[in-house]
Amino acid sequence: MERSETRRVKFLEKKLNQFIRRWLLHILPKGFTRVRHYGFLASAAIKARQQVRLLLGQSPEAPPELPEHDPFTCEHCGSDLKYLREIPRLTDTIRGPPP
Repeated sequence: MERSETRRVKFLEKKLNQFIRRWLLHILPKGFTRVRHYGFLASAAIKARQQVRLLLGQSPEAPPELPEHDPFTCEHCGSDLKYLREIPRLTDTIRGPPP
């Protein structure tokens, strides 16, 4: 089943062996493991990545350089924003679990 740009559903007719071949492409061989963000490549493993880099003789990972953001300028046109007033928080619609 495929969807085109017109959002119409299109069904594909395949022979049984072609269908099974396509289905089996999603199964990993025995002994392989599907890995997603695991080990030292995970985003939370900064210390582990630094240790690996040190063991390989490389310099530690530099923190990402983020551009300075001025909160009082418009993101689209760059003109200055004018502070008018603070909008008070509604206390009767607090989100969270019940007490």
